[in-house]
Amino acid sequence: MSKKTMPQNIPSDLTGIVTRIVYVLSGGQYANLDTHNAGTDGARVVLRWGKLHMTFTGAEQVQHLLGYFADARRSMTGSVNLATLPLREPDPTEAATIVAVTWAKTPRATIIPQQMHHQRLRRTISYVDLELGTVVFRILDKTALDSALEILARAHALAVMAWPDGPQYRADPTRVSWRPHAGLLTHRGKTVIPRR
Repeated sequence: MSKKTMPQNIPSDLTGIVTRIVYVLSGGQYANLDTHNAGTDGARVVLRWGKLHMTFTGAEQVQHLLGYFADARRSMTGSVNLATLPLREPDPTEAATIVAVTWAKTPRATIIPQQMHHQRLRRTISYVDLELGTVVFRILDKTALDSALEILARAHALAVMAWPDGPQYRADPTRVSWRPHAGLLTHRGKTVIPRR
């Protein structure tokens, strides 16, 4: 029997590694935006979107995130306008659960069209997973996507003004002609999630 040891390149003070966070988007989305140290290279744009708080360290990151969501729209064929989720009682232990992400560089993204059986609607619905490294946005309906695009468009406008190099990322990434940097966006085929 071999003895397993901790790899040597992991810092000794590391207490855990997050491998995946799935953030489900259904229905209207709401968010708050803040900026810190605007006009400097150290500026930050903070997007508080429910229990997800994202801090952007550059305008390019915001432009690409908006572009990824816009590109996801093309994969939403067959999706519903509004996918109602079952109501559940709030768990008091979840009240303070917040996921905070600081984007240190522009993330790579993968768009994956999916399908699942929706028990309430009694049919199979299509949706899209937008993977950004360890963060996955599961976009269940067009209402969620449209309101997410509005939020990210506001964040993009703020980002262009927040950083000294912001104006070079002014191009609208929701236009069909816009393309992310090479190698940052991939598409995968449709995956069908069976009934349970």
